[in-house]
Amino acid sequence: MLEGLGAEVLVVYLPAVNGDGKAGVDDYLAGGGTVAELRIMAGPYEPVDVGAERMREDEQLRAGVEDLKRRVWAEEWAGMGGASARDVYLKLIEAAGRYGKVVEDGIRVVKAQGPLALEAKVSIRTLWKSLNRLEEWGLIYRDNAGRKPDKSGVFVLRAKVSYKGSGKAGEVNVTPQSQTYDPGDLHLRAPRLRWSQPKYAPRRGTVDGTRRVRQSPRLEPRDRIERLGKIRGAILDALDAAGGTLTLRQIAQTLHRSRPRDIRRRNLPMLEDAGIIEVDGDVVRLTDDWLGALEKQRRLGKEIEAEELARTRYKLKSRAYHRRHRRSQPKSRPSTVGLEAIRRSREHLRAGLAAIEERAAAAVALEVQGKAEAFVRDHLRELGRIRLALLQDVARDEDLDPWAIPKAVEALGCRVEKLPEFDNRRFVYAPAEGAA
Repeated sequence: MLEGLGAEVLVVYLPAVNGDGKAGVDDYLAGGGTVAELRIMAGPYEPVDVGAERMREDEQLRAGVEDLKRRVWAEEWAGMGGASARDVYLKLIEAAGRYGKVVEDGIRVVKAQGPLALEAKVSIRTLWKSLNRLEEWGLIYRDNAGRKPDKSGVFVLRAKVSYKGSGKAGEVNVTPQSQTYDPGDLHLRAPRLRWSQPKYAPRRGTVDGTRRVRQSPRLEPRDRIERLGKIRGAILDALDAAGGTLTLRQIAQTLHRSRPRDIRRRNLPMLEDAGIIEVDGDVVRLTDDWLGALEKQRRLGKEIEAEELARTRYKLKSRAYHRRHRRSQPKSRPSTVGLEAIRRSREHLRAGLAAIEERAAAAVALEVQGKAEAFVRDHLRELGRIRLALLQDVARDEDLDPWAIPKAVEALGCRVEKLPEFDNRRFVYAPAEGAA
């Protein structure tokens, strides 16, 4: 930015002061350095690879990162879950080279889950599954003791950090296949790739606990998007690390596959059709413009759009998280017209619910009355007359409301008399012919 404003920028790389490579200008001057010497050491600024510069100066860090790179080729990353875990592991190794700290059993890396998921091209859910796999396989472990909730997670990548003898595999879990072929270093140029997007046909479904169909607007369907995927990305990594050319058998050994013909039949045709690789018999090589063809294929698979969408969502979540303690703006008060409309709406709602309850009660009463009248009619047809109290008791035994019987007797036009010979108890007689 300073150069863009027209300034001539000179920088000074300070030498170590009393063995301290992190000493500042004040330490340098206090140790006997002069301003004149600083001016002599000043030179034009040139962008540098921070990770490469750190590993050039730190032998232990360089040995640890080299050991981690060998572990990538030695491990068998089986299935889709393994391929996703591989990309997460690669991004953790990249972070270890840039700002990792050497510890007793590896390299300690502080990394937030959001940026790690964006770099590895996986979702947060897939990221946690991958981290659990890496921890289960003994490649990393979490070092979050005493970590505050709002701080980034800490991972320790298990590695041999001893510089002496770092050129050997050391304690890596080496397989017979990885011993026969070593594809090379991990200066990989291909970006991490995404899995294909499956077809999505949304359904409304039902409300939880009911059989009622949801009335919310149905989501838009989504067609399948075919992408190269992470397994083909691992093949490109192997070719790139080996200089651009490998045989099918060497690719199979790198991916820990037992049958090279499966790779030729399943994985290579899509890369070949996209102009990323060339296959000549059993020899596979990258094309001259393979990075440009890969970028074109990523655009056709809408990977660029997916990355931008994921980055936007992460920014929104991050901004909301950092603002979580801020006081929210005072809510605006509703207008008088709005309050009156809400009052009328609630009154209409209460009136409607009351009307529904009345209709339901009336329907129930009508049904009960009809059953009571049928009950009385049937018993009088058989007996001719029956004591009213007994009729009520029989109705109670048949799960009918006994107090509905007198109303049914009245509605049917039945004659009710008190008989002296039965202690003036009331008896019900069948209705006279033509009675209502």
